[in-house]
Amino acid sequence: MKPHRKNIRLPKNAYHHKEQYFITICINERKLLLGEIKNQINTLNPAGLLIERIWIEIISNSKFYSCSDYVVMPNHFHAILTQNEESPELTLSDLIRRFKSKSTVQYINGVKQQGFIPFNKKLWQKSFYDRILRSQFELDAAIEYVRNNHLCWEKDPYHSR
Repeated sequence: MKPHRKNIRLPKNAYHHKEQYFITICINERKLLLGEIKNQINTLNPAGLLIERIWIEIISNSKFYSCSDYVVMPNHFHAILTQNEESPELTLSDLIRRFKSKSTVQYINGVKQQGFIPFNKKLWQKSFYDRILRSQFELDAAIEYVRNNHLCWEKDPYHSR
């Protein structure tokens, strides 16, 4: 019997109201599959470029969400999302599920056809981190964090040591 996993979503929040979110999605086991950072320069490998391309495609095709900033890091991904209009059928979790599903399928093809680094059972960790940005101050701080994340890679909590 598997232990019950605690739900980290906000209680009573349907995640389909007009909001701004800061999200983080981590590679399973925080493996460095998407690139590297050397001398504070974030260089994506072909797998990281694939992840970036899929994210742009999914956001571009969504009438409900837009993305002001994002960064693909070697073992995780950050984005700032704005919900453009309320959507009873597409929650934030649905959007992330779509991204994870599509990127996992295409990453597996990359392992088979392009020599991407294989992963253990799952490409992404089970859940994701999200924070509702409730003020301009929080939004500005999140934007700065996303844009400068590679500069403090050695101190980053998602850096695999």
